Amino acid sequence: MSSYLGRVDERLIRRGEIILDLRFVKSYSDELRELNYGKRVRPYRIIISFIIFLAVLGMFSLLGLGSWRGSL
Repeated sequence: MSSYLGRVDERLIRRGEIILDLRFVKSYSDELRELNYGKRVRPYRIIISFIIFLAVLGMFSLLGLGSWRGSL
């Protein structure tokens, strides 16, 4: 059984690649509108999803993974 699981895992793993979810780009204006709904002071200009995206990129650069050629 463990050899079967090993084969399945190896087929699904792509080494040296990072998969990023960029769906936030399509829903940027909707999320921004939702964040600013009912807000009376200066409106937000950056959405939470974008901040999370930048945090993930920052973690890769801190770990040295950003220096891998072709990974980002």
